[in-house]
Amino acid sequence: MGRSTQAVNLHSHTIAGAESSADATVRLIRLNAKFHLATAMYNGAGTREDPEGGIRQMLGVMADPDLEEDALLDLRVNRSILELEEVLSVEAIAQKATYNLGCAYLEGHGVYQSTESALMWLHRSAAAGGILAMTRLGTYFMGRDSPTAPPDELQVIDSGKAVEWLTMAASRGDHAAAAALGGFLCRGCGKFNIDASAYECGEAIKYLRTSSDSGQSLKATCILALNYFKMRMYSKAWQFAALVSLRDSTDIETIPEYAAVAFWVAGRCADFGVADTTVTAAEWYSRSRELDSTAYLRLHAAFSKFSSRITLHK
Repeated sequence: MGRSTQAVNLHSHTIAGAESSADATVRLIRLNAKFHLATAMYNGAGTREDPEGGIRQMLGVMADPDLEEDALLDLRVNRSILELEEVLSVEAIAQKATYNLGCAYLEGHGVYQSTESALMWLHRSAAAGGILAMTRLGTYFMGRDSPTAPPDELQVIDSGKAVEWLTMAASRGDHAAAAALGGFLCRGCGKFNIDASAYECGEAIKYLRTSSDSGQSLKATCILALNYFKMRMYSKAWQFAALVSLRDSTDIETIPEYAAVAFWVAGRCADFGVADTTVTAAEWYSRSRELDSTAYLRLHAAFSKFSSRITLHK
């Protein structure tokens, strides 16, 4: 009789567990549907673009009781559901939703612009492990993004926080963060390189190489070309400038100021006779000037006295 009672109890617990798992799975799928609808409305993907409606929907996701009150929902769902590419965990939804809201408030798209609200949402996403939020916080505190502007034009908001957030994101494998951090340090704005010249900052080169070698960051490749040129390592400078020239024109046009830097470096390397190419220096300079004349003129002014002579140190 005792064994029969145990069997009945075990069967009851199994049924209850299955019902609990099914309920949790349905709730998770409902959360996913709300989140994906919000992003579709905001971006106009598969439906009429409605940024304001997308933001309202995204705020609704964040206010959903399943997201706010049931942190253990992920543990009760059918695990096979989370293996589907389009199904996000509760944790992932919260991370992505807070990041999206932070960017929307920062840019004032679909909602009134509010830096305070933007930073609040981005900090929430970063605290939940959101790497994109860490990178966005870092670039916000970094100020203006420019490879040639002098430090006083960059309008840096907080160099310490910029380095801190970008380092966190870069250490987690974000190549965009590594590129931004390397470029920031090269300009002498980060805590590692406040007074040093660009080529003295080994940390900058390390981050830039990590990002460039991945093949995912064209910016990093452009900055490396310039910094190897500053170090008078002209063969290395040409190597990275040439990599930029091989990229698709649509990629190059997304970052004209950076690409202008790489093509200017290619022109100087051609002038010095170290560029393994049939393209003349004048042609490289012309491409640089067409992409961004301001960057081209700044570089010419800054490095007009550079020669092909390599200085040997005893």
